[in-house]
Amino acid sequence: MNFETIFDFILKKPIDYPGKHQNQQNRTNPDLKPLNLMDQFKIIFKALKVYIYERMLEGNSLNLHNFGIFGFEICQDTSRPTIHSNLCEIAKDFQNNISDRLHKHRMRPFFAPDKNLKNALVRYPGKEEIQDSNSQYSVFQQGNNVKFCNASIIAQACHFDKELVQNSLNAFNQALIDVVIKKFDVLLDFDFVVIKIKNRDIKYSFNLDFQNILNTKIFDFENLQLQLLNFGKLHNNNKKIKA
Repeated sequence: MNFETIFDFILKKPIDYPGKHQNQQNRTNPDLKPLNLMDQFKIIFKALKVYIYERMLEGNSLNLHNFGIFGFEICQDTSRPTIHSNLCEIAKDFQNNISDRLHKHRMRPFFAPDKNLKNALVRYPGKEEIQDSNSQYSVFQQGNNVKFCNASIIAQACHFDKELVQNSLNAFNQALIDVVIKKFDVLLDFDFVVIKIKNRDIKYSFNLDFQNILNTKIFDFENLQLQLLNFGKLHNNNKKIKA
């Protein structure tokens, strides 16, 4: 199954998946005509794909309730900066060395399924996705800088009511769990990442161009430095709490 077949699955079961998405809705812009039920779903999820993509390029992980987290972690490939007691100083090393690429690293995007989706799966990326949060050189974005999906932003982009968007997202996420339990295979193409579920085993693959964008020098400087500074503050706060 894919996005469209899951939309169809939902629309054929109005009792199981109730909400505004089961009826044709007026647009918030009076100049735009109402869409049929399938097209309502299509435009909402087209906007969702763009929304996730843009949030990640801003350096934010995004949490979709009942679906999962689109995030990234910073992996160092070669030399590390001098060890500091204050993680904020790592960002200073990074700023000093970035022009010479002395501080080499890469940003690895990932998808981590929500706990409710995990329960429907036999296998899923788990501990291997999570680096030690105490490491000075690991920023695991599932727990840091996570933004929750804002239905209002998607609604504005589509000229739809916020409730319609939220109902559509909720219905899709629940339907996905249901079809996985029923042992349907699923392929969800988000354009920049493809998520596959086969035999209740989930795998994902991020587009190489998207990964390259995450690892450009400009993105490194403007986003990675902020990630390291935020992580340093979080680490220091945790030390104070423990003390």
